[in-house]
Amino acid sequence: MFLRLFFIFLISIISLHAQQVPKDILLIHSYHRGYKWTDDISKVFEHRFEKQVDAYLTTVYMDTKKVATPLYLEKLFELYEEKFKNRKFDLIVAVDNNALEFVMRYHERLFKNLPVVFLGINNFDEAMIYKNNMRSFTTGIVEEVDIKKNIDLILKIHPDLEKLVIINDRSKTGYAMKRDIFQVLPEYNNKFEVDYIDNMNIEDIKTRVKVLPQKSAILWVLLFKDKAGKYFTHKESLRQIREVSPRPIYGLWDFYLGEGIVGGVLTSSTAQAYSALKKVDKILKGADPKNVPILMKSPNKYMFDYNELQEYNIKVPGDISVYE
Repeated sequence: MFLRLFFIFLISIISLHAQQVPKDILLIHSYHRGYKWTDDISKVFEHRFEKQVDAYLTTVYMDTKKVATPLYLEKLFELYEEKFKNRKFDLIVAVDNNALEFVMRYHERLFKNLPVVFLGINNFDEAMIYKNNMRSFTTGIVEEVDIKKNIDLILKIHPDLEKLVIINDRSKTGYAMKRDIFQVLPEYNNKFEVDYIDNMNIEDIKTRVKVLPQKSAILWVLLFKDKAGKYFTHKESLRQIREVSPRPIYGLWDFYLGEGIVGGVLTSSTAQAYSALKKVDKILKGADPKNVPILMKSPNKYMFDYNELQEYNIKVPGDISVYE
């Protein structure tokens, strides 16, 4: 009888210990540390796993804003293969398109059978995660920048708008945004003139915006690299344009808030991160990734900078909630 009780006790202890072994989460960022979108997402995940006993977090940065050639990605795979050869991850979090594409490409060799939660994915095509049966391992949050809602907001605030200047770059994200923009623009034919800029030196852009007529506004997409090949942080390029622009600038992402945009219907890094964390927690508790729905509706918010509203004497329509 004593021996039987001893074995039951031993099995219970072993089972309890197994349940308490912390999970090892790998967070893969497409971009670099110091990029506010990336840093804000990291903060959410770090806060969740800091001093937690159920899981801990490892973070890597792919730095693909600056280089994303096939050779570089293959070398990155070789680096991670060596770096993680003795690690047993339980779940991968892929942030933004390049990270998800990388994880899917090397899933069999680097992350075999591991669940994947993605966030920050532009131009999401569900077919991409059905290749090689990846949907069995994958769920996440789609990032949808709402061009139409932002143009409609600009028109609501500036009903007499005559010219809209759209500033973008030719990065992978920039090209994705260009496709979305030109799908929407035909709806506004004959309503206002569009000046689309994505292939100019920053000094030429500044010269262009300095002389914008009164009934104009700017829709800032992004500008990390100009025609001359000069790189900028998210703050640098916007601040240079804001310093010379006599007209209000609207944006698409929350990391530009406080840097010179009036506001907009903004894609929120923290909202993306918190939504992704809910899916991570479900999987850590035993949910099968293929049974965890992909969130197709991006959690965007109306957000505004009070100082910029005051600067341009802009009043936000009363039916819109204001985040300062």
